[in-house]
Amino acid sequence: MRLIAISASFLLAVLCFTHPAMSLEIPNPTMQRTTQVDVSAQVAKLEQLVVSLQQQVALLQSVIKISGNGVEIASGYDLKINAARAVEINSGGGTAIKSGGTTRLLSSGDISIKSSTLDLSSSYFRISASRGEISVSSEMSIKGAILKLNKGTKPIATVGSMIAGNQVVTGSQTIYGE
Repeated sequence: MRLIAISASFLLAVLCFTHPAMSLEIPNPTMQRTTQVDVSAQVAKLEQLVVSLQQQVALLQSVIKISGNGVEIASGYDLKINAARAVEINSGGGTAIKSGGTTRLLSSGDISIKSSTLDLSSSYFRISASRGEISVSSEMSIKGAILKLNKGTKPIATVGSMIAGNQVVTGSQTIYGE
């Protein structure tokens, strides 16, 4: 057993001296390590860190309000939400997006709106596209005081209208076409 220990020690010593990646450090019991720690400098750094964190918390508290009724994010300037992937907003109740100015929905892909009822109301409403299609699987109703198809100016013939040649003589006074 003693021979194995001596052989292992010899091999370890040879390996440490011949292999550049290996090193052997033998502590000297007569040397005493003295490490001086500048406690006051560390305390000063920690105090600066605490002040910085307190300022950041105060800034967050000025923007994010947490109450028993919910959470509110408010900004006196712009508010941006950026995500490298997806953003999802879920609500157990109603959801409202209100704007004091123009509201835009921009997408490099498709925009899909799914609802049991889609109600678009405005004093002026416009849909423009290079191509389009309206598809309804059941009844569809278009209402308006005056309907103009393709910005038409001529009355459209309806049931009972008089037609002379290719002209509508007595057409609808509320539906116009070209």
